[in-house]
Amino acid sequence: MAERLLLSSRWKSFLQKKALPIVTTALGLLWYRNKLKDSLSTYQQLYDHHPDAMISIDSKGQIVAVNQQALYTTRYTKEDLQGKSIYTLFPFKNVSLLEDWLFSPHPDPMQKTEAKMLTNQGNYIDVNVSIVKLHNQSDIYIHLIIEDITKKKRQEDHIKFLAFHDDLTSLPNRRILTMLIDYMIKKQISFCVMILDFDGFKRINDTFGHAVGDQFLVKVGNRLVELSEGKAIVGRLGGDEFLVIFPDSECSESANQIIEGFQEPLVVGKYAAPLTASGGIAAYPSQAQNRKELLEYADIAMYQMKRSGGNGYRHYTEKLFS
Repeated sequence: MAERLLLSSRWKSFLQKKALPIVTTALGLLWYRNKLKDSLSTYQQLYDHHPDAMISIDSKGQIVAVNQQALYTTRYTKEDLQGKSIYTLFPFKNVSLLEDWLFSPHPDPMQKTEAKMLTNQGNYIDVNVSIVKLHNQSDIYIHLIIEDITKKKRQEDHIKFLAFHDDLTSLPNRRILTMLIDYMIKKQISFCVMILDFDGFKRINDTFGHAVGDQFLVKVGNRLVELSEGKAIVGRLGGDEFLVIFPDSECSESANQIIEGFQEPLVVGKYAAPLTASGGIAAYPSQAQNRKELLEYADIAMYQMKRSGGNGYRHYTEKLFS
């Protein structure tokens, strides 16, 4: 009986001192392993389903992982990208910040830059690139979070374009034309301006409607550009008023060419209409000394031409002003 009690006591002691800690440790490790597995699974899901493209590369710049959005954005398959150089997507190494992070120490955990990325379709798209550098015991990994901003950039470019261009004809608008005139005066460049108003344009709007009238204005702008033959700057002031800026030496010859070029009717779809022009010309510095005078004098000459029957142009003279 005593021997049995002794064995039982020793067994209990063994369980408490040896076996129980081993089992507890094993269970703890199993718990931590399952938690780690869950964490890795959660991370993988976050990586795979991130709304932006995610590309992971090693210290040599080789692609080691991509998510689904990266495949959609780049138009590559996973097999096409795996193991390829990141410069497959950035062939001109135009992400200098990325190159710096690959080969140089950097204190910041994240950097952002804009770049153009080459897709598998052979076209470039505008992207925002967030660069995250992570270390482990054996290597350095860089994660690229890539946002496609092509549509946003196009919208921004369009807004910038509209700031200085007419939204109907896409010609330079009044704002940029006045800036250009001010610049030329500041640089003391000799030039002349011609303000054009088109005879009977109101009749086109009244007869065919404003939508067709707008199409005629586009045709007017296109014809003015063709007639200027690259020797002048053509812009729209508003309505059916256009402005042409000539070098001083080209003024009369180019003005004649423009007036003659509108002797033929303009055609828009099934509609055709004669649309002759009345123009007024003023010159810097021989007549006007600033932009206000220059445009005012050209306007006076243009209206004098319209009162005389239109279909031609007049140079400003002080006699017209009086």
